[in-house]
Order: sequence, then C-alpha cells, then structure tokens
Amino acid sequence: MGMGSFRDLSARILAGTCFLATSLPADAAVASYRYSLNERPCRNYARYVGTVSPLAPYRYEVETDSANRIVRVTRYKRGRALSETRNTAFNTANLPITTVTSENGTPTGRESTERDASGCVVRAVEYTMSGARTGSSTYTYNTEYVEVHGFSADDKPVSTARLYYNADGLLTRAVGYSNPLDVSVWYEKTLDPSTGIVTEIRQYKDYGKTLVNRQVYQYDSNDVVVHVFGFNAAGRLFATRDFNNGVLAKLTYNYSNGTTREITYTDDARGYITAAEQRDNGVLHCRFTIEYLADGTAKRTVVQAADGTMLAEYPNQAVAECRADGTVIGELKGTIYKSPPWW
Repeated sequence: MGMGSFRDLSARILAGTCFLATSLPADAAVASYRYSLNERPCRNYARYVGTVSPLAPYRYEVETDSANRIVRVTRYKRGRALSETRNTAFNTANLPITTVTSENGTPTGRESTERDASGCVVRAVEYTMSGARTGSSTYTYNTEYVEVHGFSADDKPVSTARLYYNADGLLTRAVGYSNPLDVSVWYEKTLDPSTGIVTEIRQYKDYGKTLVNRQVYQYDSNDVVVHVFGFNAAGRLFATRDFNNGVLAKLTYNYSNGTTREITYTDDARGYITAAEQRDNGVLHCRFTIEYLADGTAKRTVVQAADGTMLAEYPNQAVAECRADGTVIGELKGTIYKSPPWW
C-alpha cells in the first residue's frame, strides 16, 4: 500500500501501488510521475515527482479530484499496471483515512487510518475486503524518527521499525528489527530522498556495534535496479543479484570455501517469478515451479530434481532455493516426497 501504513517495512518501502482506472469523473486530473518519495506519515505517505509520459514503462499514475486530493495511484512496471490504491474517505482536513488496494484487478484489502489533531497517523488497521481484521500498526513520533509497531490480527507484535526523515519530510533511512521484542539485531536501509530508491541495506547485531553484511544497489540510467551486490563484514563480495527490467533474473553465491551456488529465475508478464533452477558448483540440483492466485498470492511451489523426480511441495509459499538435507531457505513447512539427502 503505497499510501498505507509501514507495518511490513521492507515491502512497503520497495513496493508500489497500482491498477489502471477505466473511467474518470469529469473533475478528475491525472498525471504520471517516475518517482514516489516516502513522506513523513502526516499527509499522503508519498510525494510524486519527475513528470513523465503517460506511456513511460515505469511510472506512477496519480489521479486527483477537484479538491486536489489524491484518490488513486497506479504503479506501472515494464508498461504493465500491477496494482491500485484508492483513497475512498477523507477527514475534514482532506487527509485520507480509508484506502482500498487491488492486485491485478482483484481487490485485496482495506485500511482504516486514525490521525491526530495535526494530521499525523497514530494508528492504522488493515482488513480483508470481507471485513476480517488482518493486522494493525501504531505510530509514535520522536524528534529524530517515527517509530512504527506492527501487530497481527490477534494483536501479537510482528514488527518494529524506526523511520528517519530529512528536513523536507522525506524518508532517508529506515531501520527494521528482525525481532520486534529484540532490538539488538536490525536491518538499516538508506534511501535517496530525491528518488525514493534504496541505495544500500546493512545488517547489524549487538545493538549496532557489529556489522554483519551490506547490500549495495546499482541502477541503470532510468533508475531501474540492475544489480545488488552483497558484501560480508570484511568487505568480501559473497552474493550478487542480477535483474532484467527490474525483475530478479539470477542470484549467485561465492562462498569462502571456494564453492558456488547459482539460481536462475523465469518470470511471467506480470513480473512474477514462476520458475527457477538451482546449480551448485555448476551442477543442476533443483527445479522450482511456482504458481500464483489471481491477486498475486503464492498458491504453491513444486520442487523437482534435475531428472524430474518430485522432491517436495510447499503450499501457499514461493520457494526458490533448497539444501541437500531436504530443507529450504526460510525453514518453510511443506510435504517432502523424497527422503534427503537430495543430492
């Protein structure tokens, strides 16, 4: 939700909003922009800059009404409208308090926002389209940062983030904690406030005393991500992600013992990863086939050996990396068809 809360910090900073409207009211105005800048959550959550052609393959299409309120934002990637966010209700200060999101034309959720007297968000509650509560966020404002706590549908803590803004109210740094109850380990993102894109991510432990690793982002002349380089604390390059038109195409690991792992990906017209192949030291070990529901939610992943032998199946999950012992990255649960070792 580009105009919604930051309950899932990583997803919300890197993701956008979007789906194309089929008709416009007479008093509506529509403009296309290249960048979405994350704003301090006291107005619309985002500021759109860099006017581009309405045919540009990467853009945000922003619709405003006669009161100059943002009522719809559509993000295009590779010329395709991916999803949509609509502000459907406003308070007396014309700030949005209800938003509805869609993915690939399918409504996926609604968010209700509470604001204080100055217009800043203090609480946001998320629902399914049928009205079931799915989570919530609370916002606390400090001199240096905004702290956001995310909660599950049953009010259990699931995330903690600290968002840092410059004097112009634009996000420049975001800190997300791996465990909302343990702030000794965190991920820190640095953003370019003029474009809103991520330039670097660092992982720390021991309350920031120890750097674990860092990821450096490289973009083309259109600010579409091309490579992400992963370095360990000593500065050794250990992982590289390569992108094609902004979609992950290959992941390469170079381990300190001299071994390698390469995973290549295939995507569909929507930009979803639908298949992957994993090679260790150049030998093909696993093939992954990923299926999705209409709204983009993962339906299942099937894992097969190089010879076609069924290894495992993971419902409701997208999986694209495995180990010889039969486990997958992320420790996800699934049905194992072949006893390990898988190779």
